[in-house]
Amino acid sequence: MAVPGMKAALRSLQIFVLLVLFTQWECVIAESDTAAMSQSLEPRQVYPFRRYGDVTLLPFLVSHGALRASWSFRANVSGHCAPEKVHLYLQYGGLPVLSPLNATFPDNFVTQRQRLRSIILDTDSTDHFINVTSPDPGQWFGAAFTLDPHQRIVQKDLFAPCKVFLSSTLSTYQLDGVTDLLLNQSTVHSVAQPTYFRFSAPREAWSVNLTVTECKQTSTPSAVGQCPLALRATSGVALVPDKEVDLEVERRTTTINCSTDPCQGSMSPEPGEWSYLLVEPIGGPVEFKLHLIATDCKSFEESRSAAKLKRKPEGKIDILEKILSANETILKSVLSEYLEPPDVPDTCWPSYELMHVNMPGAFEYGYRLDHSDSNFSSSFNLSHSEPSLVTFRVFPVVDTGGTLSITLSLHAPEQEALLNNITVRAVLTYGSRPRLRHDERDWDWGSTFVVNTSSAGSATAEIHLPYPEAGLWYLGLLPLCYLEDRRNASVPDWVPCEYESLSVELSINSSACLNQKCGLFGRCFQYISGGMIFSSCYCSSGYRGWGCTDNTEAQSYNHMLIELLLLTLSNLFFLPAILLAVIRRHFLEALVYTATMFSSAFYHACDADLSVICVLRLSVLQYCDFLTATVSLWVTLLCLADLSTPARTLVSTFGVLCIAIAVENDRTGLIVIALPVAFGLTLVFVSWMRQCFVRRSCFPRSKIWLLSIVPGAALAVIGVVLYTGFETRRNYAYVHSAWHALVGLSLFVVLPGRRRSPDGDLKPDPINPCSYVRVEELSDMTPTPEPASTARSQLVLPGTA
Repeated sequence: MAVPGMKAALRSLQIFVLLVLFTQWECVIAESDTAAMSQSLEPRQVYPFRRYGDVTLLPFLVSHGALRASWSFRANVSGHCAPEKVHLYLQYGGLPVLSPLNATFPDNFVTQRQRLRSIILDTDSTDHFINVTSPDPGQWFGAAFTLDPHQRIVQKDLFAPCKVFLSSTLSTYQLDGVTDLLLNQSTVHSVAQPTYFRFSAPREAWSVNLTVTECKQTSTPSAVGQCPLALRATSGVALVPDKEVDLEVERRTTTINCSTDPCQGSMSPEPGEWSYLLVEPIGGPVEFKLHLIATDCKSFEESRSAAKLKRKPEGKIDILEKILSANETILKSVLSEYLEPPDVPDTCWPSYELMHVNMPGAFEYGYRLDHSDSNFSSSFNLSHSEPSLVTFRVFPVVDTGGTLSITLSLHAPEQEALLNNITVRAVLTYGSRPRLRHDERDWDWGSTFVVNTSSAGSATAEIHLPYPEAGLWYLGLLPLCYLEDRRNASVPDWVPCEYESLSVELSINSSACLNQKCGLFGRCFQYISGGMIFSSCYCSSGYRGWGCTDNTEAQSYNHMLIELLLLTLSNLFFLPAILLAVIRRHFLEALVYTATMFSSAFYHACDADLSVICVLRLSVLQYCDFLTATVSLWVTLLCLADLSTPARTLVSTFGVLCIAIAVENDRTGLIVIALPVAFGLTLVFVSWMRQCFVRRSCFPRSKIWLLSIVPGAALAVIGVVLYTGFETRRNYAYVHSAWHALVGLSLFVVLPGRRRSPDGDLKPDPINPCSYVRVEELSDMTPTPEPASTARSQLVLPGTA
């Protein structure tokens, strides 16, 4: 055992190592990096993963302006247990979407996550770290669990449980001493080391242009026209010099290498968030003038007028007249002009901001335009000349526990009226505006889905976003027109669209699980962990996955039918004990056995995977099953004990009341069965010892021991061993059915005969000593006449005395 001094020394060494790691991780930060914040979560128990509802959630909060964030995790297990592995996922903005058992997701599920980290920890109380550079401000969530390949069903309180605990600490290093900038103003600065600036763009800002002028190196003023300066601007987070960042941060980062004076660049700000600018001098102190100008797009009409687009004023009739009246040279020119795809502007796309609509149910909300009549759907007229942008915001905590469904429908003219096909390429991005590729025919990144007019089924597309991250989401819509592809070419023949606009309908709504459903073999439940409420599917019949749609391990219909019949019909093994109890006039025991048989059968029929047949609520049937099973053991032990009728009535009633309370308090606890059995066996032992003393011989007789007690006890012990030591989730139906059969046969074998007196005669039915006669029956009762001889002998004649 370690002495207290050694423990203190080890703890000091761990702290020293932690500080060294932090120092090695970042040593190039400017002097402004001095503020530090920390959070700590007390140890929380981690459970084996069977479904998402089993995960332990760990919430963290990262403040604005954090340069670095370091999470420290430490796992340990109960001392008597073997080491285990703890799997941990860390996610920004929402709950991690994971599938550790390699179960497939439902169709059209978006599983790409922002800034997701994962780590596997040993339960050896060793610190493990996750370091994040330039973390996004807001909620971060950890999801921890273990894996149990055996999936044993362990009787509660019988074995010491193996508990795994996970403790965690978050340390963030804040940006201190940042300079605020104002838009549309020029400011002069002199920097000798990496320096941070920040600014906030207006809500309508599409981009912010950064212009550096009058740049010169103060150490060598003779270098005219040179600007040894590097600028990196990003929205939401502050960058760290000479450190790589995640791909999500890199996409919203603008880098400007000012080798000459002047230099400029532009970045896309996020509404409502700080944008940070890191200025790094190269080779010495630099003095420069910085000017920020925001590009505003206040309305859809303004953006259309600002966009420079080559438009085709001619309609189809005008083009047809040109073709019919043109020679070969003019015909080629007209066709070339018509078939040339238009240019797409890269600024001020038409934008629509959706309104958040709350509904009464859990995780039920949606989005619509302000003027829309429907709760969760909105209609748009998309311009063929440029992409359109739809924005909506997911609120933290309350909006992140369900599944967000996005449905896009294309309302195009009749196919006969179209000379070409129409497609709308949609993309969903989080935290940054989507960007077109260089060919302007597809999106650069994001979750894409497509609708088109090639067939009726392709005019509608749907995607599902589980546990959406909190923050601003962008939906880009790019309408394109193409000729019907008869050559199966990989690139369509793009052509200008015949119509100026296109009507689409967009529906965005959230619900628990997947539209409040979990397929045919699952149920939707709500869970609470780490202060978070979230929905998850509870699958059955071997189905797995997020929506109980993965059938790789699904059970067949015949297999489920066999399990259902085993669990219900195995209760018929109580029939021999019931009939024997009636024959031997143990009517109370027969009633309890009958109730046990039906309660167990109805409970397993209601809890079955194949078909749910519930005469009462499942919780009520489960209570009846546990109660009657325990009471059947209790009355059987009292029947074995040789007690008087008043004592048996008192003890049995008191025991049933106590059992009813205990079962309601903890149905699966070992003490619920152990205490009645122990007390009943004590009564049996005491009563049998008393009989041995009264009879002056062994009680019961050896024949009873050999044919009844020993076989019955053996059957019961075998059933208990199977129930407590060999039952798993895979063989549950077979082992539990064997338990039913063994308990029923044990009761049949051990049930005693009719009660006998000490001389061996059958005891008569007891007479109630409290019987009475009604008053109105007294008139029917006549006194018994005395014999005449007796009457005469009692007479005394006068004078004879």
